[in-house]
Amino acid sequence: MRKVDSKSSRTLRRGPGGRVVAVVGLDSEEAMVDGGKTRRGGLAGVRNSGGGGHVPILARILAHNLFPYHHHLRTHDYTMSGQHQLPDLPYAYDALEPFISRQIMELHHKKHHQTYVTALNAAEQAYAKTSSPKERIALQAALKFNGGGHINHSLFWKNLAPSASEGKGNGGVLKDGPLKTAILETFGTFDQFKKEFNTVTAGIQGSGWGWLGVNPASKRLELATTANQDPLLSLVPVIGVDVWEHAFYLQYLNVKVDYLNAIWNVVNFDEAEKRYLEAIGGSKL
Repeated sequence: MRKVDSKSSRTLRRGPGGRVVAVVGLDSEEAMVDGGKTRRGGLAGVRNSGGGGHVPILARILAHNLFPYHHHLRTHDYTMSGQHQLPDLPYAYDALEPFISRQIMELHHKKHHQTYVTALNAAEQAYAKTSSPKERIALQAALKFNGGGHINHSLFWKNLAPSASEGKGNGGVLKDGPLKTAILETFGTFDQFKKEFNTVTAGIQGSGWGWLGVNPASKRLELATTANQDPLLSLVPVIGVDVWEHAFYLQYLNVKVDYLNAIWNVVNFDEAEKRYLEAIGGSKL
């Protein structure tokens, strides 16, 4: 199993006897200054649903290995002016209780995610109005941070579902199928998968995201973390978990591990399997 270290963007792979071998991997800053080149279905040709314009700025920043993001942005809601807007949740704010409180969900969605959307629109407007390379370079950090925050959260909401253990929905249930088979092949057991995911994600210094993703070359599952609001660039995202304090502190205080243990009760594995199948190129019987 491979792990990607968010701080140095190194790829970590287990060697003989469990020894970790470091290999240089993709650095998110390299993707940010990629110059808008589209590789493996990047975003340069994604059109919004408003006035027929393009979304060139996110394309320039997130242009490496992002066909799942490409798909997600195509299904995003845009205003008629072509601006990004906050997506609706596919469930009520209290639907994930008792594992994630209504208060957290409402603040997280209405306040935090909305802030990323508002700031992204402002940064894109500023970028479009200037032709100065210096000014455009100065805007890249805001575009990367807020664009990543918008994409990550849009994926995160669909990652979740009301809990089956509470009789509310399908959250927390990993059914027999291609994703379960892949998880068992990679990690041995479902419990071991959750344990390793939680260990890797709890190790994030400061804010960031924990991910289960598909290696686009090997088509195998791997764990990764990204810092701050950096999107996952090295793998195709299957499951993402927000470990910024705003995602859990009001309920779990500083005990991040309790939050990570609880969230598995509301993970939408049906959605995760759809992403997995798309990442490997279709049905896997």
